[in-house]
Amino acid sequence: MRKELILLSVFFLLPFHLIVAQNVPATASDTITRTLDADPSLTILDLYNSSGVLVEHQEFRNNKNDGTWIQYNDKGAPVSYRQYRNGQLNGASLTLNPRGMLVKEEYYLNDALNGWRHKYDSNARLKGIEYYKNGKLNGEKTSYYSNGKPVQTFTYVDDQKNGQAQWYYQNGNVTAKYVFTNGVPNGPFSTYYNTGELMSKGQFIMGKYAGSYLEYFENGSIKLKGQYKDGNKVGNWKEYDENGKVIHTDKY
Repeated sequence: MRKELILLSVFFLLPFHLIVAQNVPATASDTITRTLDADPSLTILDLYNSSGVLVEHQEFRNNKNDGTWIQYNDKGAPVSYRQYRNGQLNGASLTLNPRGMLVKEEYYLNDALNGWRHKYDSNARLKGIEYYKNGKLNGEKTSYYSNGKPVQTFTYVDDQKNGQAQWYYQNGNVTAKYVFTNGVPNGPFSTYYNTGELMSKGQFIMGKYAGSYLEYFENGSIKLKGQYKDGNKVGNWKEYDENGKVIHTDKY
């Protein structure tokens, strides 16, 4: 419903001749350039296909993109909407699929992505959401399964992962938890069975395994235990059966 309201609000703000492409008279494969008496600085360029259907509407000022740009499919239905100011993308940018459903919604400031970007699948279900500032990922980035549950969530600072990152099973349970610093794993991590029980845990120091590492059976008993130093296994690594008996030892 939210994306439908966004589309309605955007397109109701447009002049009627921009939306109903079939009602604009033109000959086949034509290009019509015109100005408006109310705004002589604005140049409008309308492009038509071989069937005489409007396929693109462009607006210019001082030979620069300035105003509304809309692309249409061969039946005259809008498939994309852009706003320009002084030659740069500024404002909403919408992409629609052939059925007229929203595929992507994003916002620009002076040609750079700014604000939330939403992506949708072919059935208009939310597929991903991410936040931009000055053209770079800054803040939350989440992707979703078709059932609406998250696949993964990250936090970004200037296009790099920073802070908590989590992955999920389709049932909504957590698959893994990591911590990132400047795009590199740094800090404790843990992985989980799809039933929610702990599968493994350890830690990274700037991208390298460090310290204690443990793996568990689904019943909670230890499966593997060892130590890392500078990304390498050190000391005795012990493998256990589900009853806690050591079944194998490797020395490093």
